[in-house]
Amino acid sequence: MDDDFNSALALGHMFELIREINRFLDTRSKTAGSRELVRQAQTNLNKASAILNLFQRSSADWNLALKDKKGIPLSEEAIEQQIKERAQARQQKDWARADSIRQQLRQLGIALEDGQDGTTWKVELNVGN
Repeated sequence: MDDDFNSALALGHMFELIREINRFLDTRSKTAGSRELVRQAQTNLNKASAILNLFQRSSADWNLALKDKKGIPLSEEAIEQQIKERAQARQQKDWARADSIRQQLRQLGIALEDGQDGTTWKVELNVGN
């Protein structure tokens, strides 16, 4: 099984396909034909990744599992509550409180990301931890 299945080669080809898809999207016009070609490539990539049991979790599921694995003592609901409190503090222009909430979560290993659709969270990955 170490080399007979050659999963390393399969992964290399999958990432090369992803690289080519990105290159194609950067250089081609977004026509119906190009969208269909990308959909077909995505379907094939999904089939190959399912065989290798890759990319089968959503990012939310992955973050929850990582949170538990790292022993972060907050529930998803508690994190979401902290995000709401931070949003209220920001709305009231209480920047010290908003920064304090962000810092408290960061000390526990939770990174907040502010975007157009609101704030999301992820577990920080520290190499070596």
